[in-house]
Amino acid sequence: MQKKTLLAIEVVLSIAAIAAILYFVGAQQVISSLSRANLFFLLLAAFFYLLQGVLMAVRINLLLENLNERLPLKKVISSHFAGMLASDFTPARTGYFTTAFALNINHKVSLDKAMVAILGPQMLDFIFKVAVGSLAVLFIIYSVGGFANNPQNMLGIVVGLAAIAFMVLIGLLTLFSKKFLGFISKFVLFPVFGKYVQKLVIFVNQIQDSSFVVVEKLPQLLLLLAGLWVMKALEWYCYGIALGLNVNTTLPLIIFFAFLQPLIVMLQFVPTPTVAGAGVSEAGLALVLPLFLVPVPLAVAYGLVARFVPLLIDLVGVREAVSAISPRS
Repeated sequence: MQKKTLLAIEVVLSIAAIAAILYFVGAQQVISSLSRANLFFLLLAAFFYLLQGVLMAVRINLLLENLNERLPLKKVISSHFAGMLASDFTPARTGYFTTAFALNINHKVSLDKAMVAILGPQMLDFIFKVAVGSLAVLFIIYSVGGFANNPQNMLGIVVGLAAIAFMVLIGLLTLFSKKFLGFISKFVLFPVFGKYVQKLVIFVNQIQDSSFVVVEKLPQLLLLLAGLWVMKALEWYCYGIALGLNVNTTLPLIIFFAFLQPLIVMLQFVPTPTVAGAGVSEAGLALVLPLFLVPVPLAVAYGLVARFVPLLIDLVGVREAVSAISPRS
């Protein structure tokens, strides 16, 4: 009941955040921009998003096979989209770990190995987002000189970078650091939650025993990461074409979106009490895109499209997610 209550609060806050943005920028103008969207390019964007899901499942499968956990790729794909669907409704997209539970509960994959197959690539993703997002910040500062002089303009971006960097650090320590495991072990003696810490220590130790596979498969993981970046850039480029965005930039439009996307997506991982950073990333786009002479209502429309088109594709994983959350006895 408590989880349902928290989810309900997060949904209400998310709707309120988006409603507030629509109120301040003009809901009618945003709706008008959405109504003129080119359906063909929206479908093309959805196709590129679907391809990303397949590539992410391929890298999960790559690590699982190296850990002697062999599954048909189709099952890994459905588990991946179950996690993506859950992440669409959880703060900081933490629901993606549902992928590991789906693999474990529905397909009998060892949970610690499933976690390694998810955490390893995700750490690479986060490191990449911090690096590319930082370059995007530098480009914005260079292109719009007065932007960095306003602390309010930079706060959300800096918070996003810091949040992702912190998540990267915790993830890397969990995967590879025995000292971090020793640090966690000290809390076993606490009377209230010590028994839960003990279970966590055992689980993290199992994860670290399998984490060698991430290093062994690093070249393949980096190649897949490059492919994912290209697919995501094409997806966001198609959103821009669908909405008729005229971005005032010296960069080719697809390159512009390739660097903008990691910067904005980082805001979805900021631990706000909304589902998947709802309202935060839209506000980020409403802040950044107008710096390149995109009207604010059109920037908000872009943010809504970039959120809800992937959500529709993630519904592919609804059956898998339900099976993982409510396994049959």
